[in-house]
Amino acid sequence: MSFDQLKTVFVVVGFAMLFVCGGFLYYCKKRTLKLITDWRRIKARNSALLRSVRDLLLIVSRKGGIMDFRNISDHPNYLPTTDLAGRMIVEILPDKIARNLLHYIDRAVDNHSIQRYEYRLDHNGNEAHYEAQIIPSGKNEVLIIIRGLTERKQMEEAWEFLSLRDSLTGLHNRRYFEREILRLNTTSASFSGIVVCDIDGLKFINDTLGHPAGDDLIKTVAHLIRSCFRSIDVVARIGGDEFAVIVCDAEPEVVAHASARINKTVAEHNKANNNLPVSVSVGWSIPTETSRKFDALFMEADGLMYREKLRNSEWQKKAVVEAIIAALEVRDYITEGHGERLKDIVVWMAQKVGLSEASCRNLRLFSKFHDIGKVGIPDAILFKPAKLLPEEYSIMQQHCEIGYRIAQAVPELMPIAELILRHHEWWNGGGYPLKLQGEEIPVECRILALADAYDAMTNDRPYHKAMSYEEALQELRSNAGKQFDPVLTELFIALIVNQVDPVI
Repeated sequence: MSFDQLKTVFVVVGFAMLFVCGGFLYYCKKRTLKLITDWRRIKARNSALLRSVRDLLLIVSRKGGIMDFRNISDHPNYLPTTDLAGRMIVEILPDKIARNLLHYIDRAVDNHSIQRYEYRLDHNGNEAHYEAQIIPSGKNEVLIIIRGLTERKQMEEAWEFLSLRDSLTGLHNRRYFEREILRLNTTSASFSGIVVCDIDGLKFINDTLGHPAGDDLIKTVAHLIRSCFRSIDVVARIGGDEFAVIVCDAEPEVVAHASARINKTVAEHNKANNNLPVSVSVGWSIPTETSRKFDALFMEADGLMYREKLRNSEWQKKAVVEAIIAALEVRDYITEGHGERLKDIVVWMAQKVGLSEASCRNLRLFSKFHDIGKVGIPDAILFKPAKLLPEEYSIMQQHCEIGYRIAQAVPELMPIAELILRHHEWWNGGGYPLKLQGEEIPVECRILALADAYDAMTNDRPYHKAMSYEEALQELRSNAGKQFDPVLTELFIALIVNQVDPVI
């Protein structure tokens, strides 16, 4: 190969090498730029992520020195100072908390695992809860994330409190009571006695006046029982109408006199209040040398309470009915002569259609107590001086069934219970609650419907002024065959027109 040829080869090889090196350098530059771009993007993303964390971040050495930190100005102060860099954990936290935190730092570094530690600090007299997460971040350092737990702890404590309290009365509930029983049965803890109380007649009140009235009675009884014991005694509602009291650190006489104490408090309440009378049956038991187990003593107290309840039940029902009747006289129109006027009209009609003396006696009673169920209707609906809304009218209709249940529970009213239930049925089947029509409706109810409507129209009521008797009779005639028995309507009108005093 000649020199010129060799020179040419070297030139070609040199250009090739320059091309290859240039391409390699270009690739390296491009790759480097991509790595720098990716690194900046990751750094920006991590910075944004860190900024979004609303917690205190600390880089801490194994010995407890704070190497770096990041706090947020609007975040609650988790530590006594914001000047943390270069300081030691033991300088800024209470001794016990600092020692525990150093222990968890050692564990995190040695085990290469995340550790969690909860602690409490005092802030201006208020207790604050925190959680520290300790995360290994180097050979002898950790990242500590400190997060506030106060709101969560307060919520947990509130839920725990509510889970052990009866929502209606505020007393301890059955869950708490059973927890106390387990504690007393499985430990050496002592108690002085057990008192069991039961509300008399609650089911009757729920069935007749409705559950809101029953709930009011429960709350009243809970308050009365609570007032008879000390704050150290455990008073719990353990059932719908049943309460129990664990008496602590007291002489046996305190437990033995519980019945008298509760009965006196109830009597004073009944004397001072004109609403539904309260009656409570009480039983009690105290530990003896041969019987100290809580379960056995509870059964003994419960048995005594039940025997007293059997004695009280009839009295309570009678007292409630008397209170209902008294309430009816206040809330309805009996005090304005409504009952007496109806009694005269219906008996007069009954005699004209030939009903028996027994039916006439029932009609007298029926005319007075047909609306006894109105004691279970809210005053806002009963005395509303305007037309009732559909949902209010639906509530008003319930007074027939309420009155029926009351009458069934009272021997004196039992003969007219079915009449009370049916006294708002219409001749054409458009009434309530059974949608009876025609002669399916008892004649006593058909007579009362005419007399009651006539008296209501010819006397002032909250929702209208009195009509003249001529207007009232015309209204009866226009509703004959619809609301009223057409035959009895004509007889009633004829009898009214032929009387010297048309308003009976």
